[in-house]
Amino acid sequence: ASSAPRLEAGTGASVTVEVVKGQTGLAITSAPSSGSVSGEVHITGRVSEDYTGAITMEAARNEDPFVRTPAQIERSGETVTATFTPEVAGIYKLRLVAAETTYFDPAISNEVELAVNGESASGTLALNQPSYSIGDRPEILATLSPSEAGGQVAFYHEGVEIGRAAISQGEARVTAPAIEAAGTVRYSASYLPNPPFVAFDF
Repeated sequence: ASSAPRLEAGTGASVTVEVVKGQTGLAITSAPSSGSVSGEVHITGRVSEDYTGAITMEAARNEDPFVRTPAQIERSGETVTATFTPEVAGIYKLRLVAAETTYFDPAISNEVELAVNGESASGTLALNQPSYSIGDRPEILATLSPSEAGGQVAFYHEGVEIGRAAISQGEARVTAPAIEAAGTVRYSASYLPNPPFVAFDF
């Protein structure tokens, strides 16, 4: 009769066991294609029910690198719900990230693309008088609509920034440097918005 092999003490015999970690199965299953600044975006995904590690969200805006972004992550069994509130308009790519645990490898989900739209504002530029002499310092007034549009306005002389001013009750103004020569002087401005409004050039 045969018997099972027996290991004798001191024989130097050893057993090697390869431990393979599990896969989280992390994936985004549902996401909107568009949203708005300061509005909540809800993304649904799935993950292995046995996975107990941390899940976070990463976002890349307008081709920038992915960075971790604040999001509320909730789980119920295999279902993952992520709530994200964008603060700036743009084209976002979003993905979920599962951290490594004792029993699971780290994982990155598929990516989804989201167009975040902001509220539009418009504006006009005006000078405090129709003509100037050499040495005068024109005052430039930017008027924005709607008046709720907050933020700043950056002012430029021939493309070079000459100052910024906070918007108050729909207006922002700066005093330009003294005019140094006769001829046509060109001023322009850019709106630097607070959410949910979108930037534009005057």
